[in-house]
Amino acid sequence: AIGHHFGQKTRIQFAESDFTKIAESLTLLFFPDMTADDQDLFRSLSQNSLGYNNLLYIASILAELTLNDDDGEDEQPLFKLLLIEEPEAHLHPQLQIRLLNYLKSVADKNNNVQVIVTSHSTVLASSVEIDSIIHLSKSSSPTATPLRSCGLPDGSIQFINRWLDVTKSNLLFASGLILVEGIAEQMLFPILAKEVLKEQSDGKKNL
Repeated sequence: AIGHHFGQKTRIQFAESDFTKIAESLTLLFFPDMTADDQDLFRSLSQNSLGYNNLLYIASILAELTLNDDDGEDEQPLFKLLLIEEPEAHLHPQLQIRLLNYLKSVADKNNNVQVIVTSHSTVLASSVEIDSIIHLSKSSSPTATPLRSCGLPDGSIQFINRWLDVTKSNLLFASGLILVEGIAEQMLFPILAKEVLKEQSDGKKNL
């Protein structure tokens, strides 16, 4: 209609205003040489696993953090900090390691970007040097202990970096640790502990 009384104001917008639903409707393209005939190879984000979608989200945040403003119109912050809580969620061990190595490479290449990761994953703990680990202890007076401040000689640091594997890294998450002389004591102590401390066989303070 034309005219003041019968005219219509129009505008163009997304039919769906919920950003989550808009994101879920996006299509993820895994291969560079695909045509419209290969519809079976296309997949929407809602069909992805939670782990892959977490990776995509982290990648988008990293892209924004490392973006350089060539125009100089907007002032860039002097320091950028990315905090990631338990990035190992829904990822198999190989992807956990690849993600951690990528985060480390981003931080190394960008002087104004620092990445802090909190984790309960022995896979991640065994994949970094101990100088990069800060041990957090939850108690009446919580403490944060950078392992680089423990005063270990270089030889010991190199040995521990080689020694800490996926299994042995459990000691970083233990509330207590017993050092024994050899394999005989290592086999005997768990049996003695189960006999003497039967009441602690289950629950938060289990053996």
